[in-house]
Amino acid sequence: MAKDEDRQYRNTDVSLGLAPQLKCMRISFTKNTSETDTGIDLPGPCIVMAVELDVTTNVASGTIDVGTLSTGTNGDADGFIDGASCATAGKVPLAAGNANTIGVFLEGAEQSGSNTRLFRYFPSTDERSITYTTSNHAIAGDIYIIYVDLSLMEDMPPG
Repeated sequence: MAKDEDRQYRNTDVSLGLAPQLKCMRISFTKNTSETDTGIDLPGPCIVMAVELDVTTNVASGTIDVGTLSTGTNGDADGFIDGASCATAGKVPLAAGNANTIGVFLEGAEQSGSNTRLFRYFPSTDERSITYTTSNHAIAGDIYIIYVDLSLMEDMPPG
């Protein structure tokens, strides 16, 4: 990795160095009215950057929660997505604040009347099993979780 004369790593090199660690997982969902463990776990440690929702089978009153296994250490079944509407097919816009569809893992502190999305660090000791819970409607779609796998960064020099 190239260094500037002042011995600091250049931003372009750090960004390129992160490319293998930046990942996206796609998890399909269908109607499940109780907390459902997807069998997919976040690596530990990691930083979750964003969670997105794409509805393929919509129902007017359908909703979904997405989080981590509530019975695990610091688990929260709606920590990523909290009651998002599945009434319309396609990408679901998630909002903080009054709409309250961004879960507590990604919702920031109130600043000047609007909430700020934050990244969420998951240490190896926290629950990392991804779960979802739907309303009692025949909905389906995909959950996308964008994250940085910090376990792959052990060989990177400090920067």
